[in-house]
Amino acid sequence: SGENYSFSVTVDTENYTADSLVVKVNDVIVEAVEGVYTVENVSANVVIMVEGVAAIEYAVTLPTGEGYTVTGDVSVKKGEDYSFTVAVEDELNEVIVKVNDVEVSPIDGEYIVENVTEDLTITVELVSHRKYSITLNGEGFTVEGKLTAIEKGEDVTPTFTLDDGKD
Repeated sequence: SGENYSFSVTVDTENYTADSLVVKVNDVIVEAVEGVYTVENVSANVVIMVEGVAAIEYAVTLPTGEGYTVTGDVSVKKGEDYSFTVAVEDELNEVIVKVNDVEVSPIDGEYIVENVTEDLTITVELVSHRKYSITLNGEGFTVEGKLTAIEKGEDVTPTFTLDDGKD
């Protein structure tokens, strides 16, 4: 007959969760008494398994929109670095990328958030460098209003005045 073996399990709750902690000895679930697990009458090798412990993870909210694609995981473990990419469909456009309302810049095409300690929300603002102009051909009139550096989707309302003073 062997001796009893007692042990306790301590979870690093700063970095892990143990909402469904299960302790098994030789594939049999054991319960702690006042925080101590005991294996009685040990006469052979004992295999202790601790299950239900998981690293704390934070959610990552990725945006979707026209003109760009964001690629990355939707979660990250606490303390790890998180990386993602943003692909712009039109090379004449650029993006302003923010993580939790703080502007970030890519390094070799990749955005990196170091040592994650909270949920991440990524936002992307598409900036178009495509400008348009309106050209009017003819005589006997003048035009007031914006006719150059018009951005795609921008509404413009020029005013035409005939040279004889009639609108």
